[in-house]
Amino acid sequence: MANHRELAKEMNLFHFEEHSPGMVFWHPQGFQLFRNIEDFMRQMYQAHGFAEVRSPVVLNRILWERSGHWEKFRKGMFVVGHEDAEDAISDPHIELSYALKPMSCPAHIAIYQSHKRSYREHPLRLMEFGMCHRNELSGALSGCMRLRQFVQDDAHIFCRESHIQQEISNFLQMVQQTYSAFGFSQFSLQISLRPKQRLGDDALWDRAEALLMNAVQALGYDYQVAPQEGAFYGPKLEVSLQDQLGRSWQCGTFQVDFNLPQVFELEFVNERGEMERPVMLHQAVLGSIERWIGILLEHHGGVLPIWVAPTQVAIAPISEKVLDWAQTVFEKLKSQGIRIELYNQNRTIHRKIRELSQRKVPLVVIIGEQEAKSQTINLRRLGSASKPEDMSLSHLEQMLSGWSVPHAKL
Repeated sequence: MANHRELAKEMNLFHFEEHSPGMVFWHPQGFQLFRNIEDFMRQMYQAHGFAEVRSPVVLNRILWERSGHWEKFRKGMFVVGHEDAEDAISDPHIELSYALKPMSCPAHIAIYQSHKRSYREHPLRLMEFGMCHRNELSGALSGCMRLRQFVQDDAHIFCRESHIQQEISNFLQMVQQTYSAFGFSQFSLQISLRPKQRLGDDALWDRAEALLMNAVQALGYDYQVAPQEGAFYGPKLEVSLQDQLGRSWQCGTFQVDFNLPQVFELEFVNERGEMERPVMLHQAVLGSIERWIGILLEHHGGVLPIWVAPTQVAIAPISEKVLDWAQTVFEKLKSQGIRIELYNQNRTIHRKIRELSQRKVPLVVIIGEQEAKSQTINLRRLGSASKPEDMSLSHLEQMLSGWSVPHAKL
């Protein structure tokens, strides 16, 4: 099976450049695919009670030091400015260091702390499509699978301990709905426990690990345990899906964190008018959207589910004589929100079909003189062994209405 870079070249989705290693140059078709996935996940998160936010890409070193990321991930962060505080003080033109964010946790904490919070707001669910940067070693870069710049469905929940099981249930519902919508039927769970280098005392870790494992067990899921592989601030529930080649890809993650709320002194006013500390839950369903696209392309061999395909239908007129009917079909389907293309290149019809098949366009509508005369269409399905189908435009419209974006359900 072709890898995702070969498929991306065939389908004209994206490419990579030497002067920006580990970063994707999106072409129109590729960015349409990216936005289709982003729009679907926006709907999914909204259906499950999340509010979308946007935070800066660059944050001050002071924030990263307080969160512990500077100590743990400094070598993997892109630093902006000068690291020497004394030089910064002596030269007014040099600012203290900033860093491009490798994740959005401290930024979402800043949003939580922006005003006094009440227990009535909890659980407070925030998410963003966060532009992240990680200074991966050049030898570790691998197409979309490992990048230096990527967008993550980065979500954080501020809640009470009593909310944790329901939030894990909510997360796993999102995982099931999302993965099945993209054509993945199998996934497995792993709980990663405290690493050697970590924030906080053992009592907090004991509580976090017990709450996570008890919740997953109560929900009826099996899982494997991975000692010492948790995040430095909390244990992780990791979700790995299986593709058509039997390969396992770790994508979703959910982390229970008692430590960062303590470090940042997060508080809300409870029912008794007293200050109470929330728990912070970190989650991502896809992880990196770029990596998800790489996995998706290889899983389907580029033949994507029609609801997410960048171009769903292409109209290929045989000659200029039939352009009026081809244009009518194009405008009618486009008005209904179908992602459609009128492929009116100066090519033979056989070459048009070959080029559209190479781009993995799911449906190709052939229009010749007979179709123009009878006001019908001839439909070819990508990868289908069956013969092309003659049908009315209304029949095609009805067929396409059944392949809309899957709806997220609570």
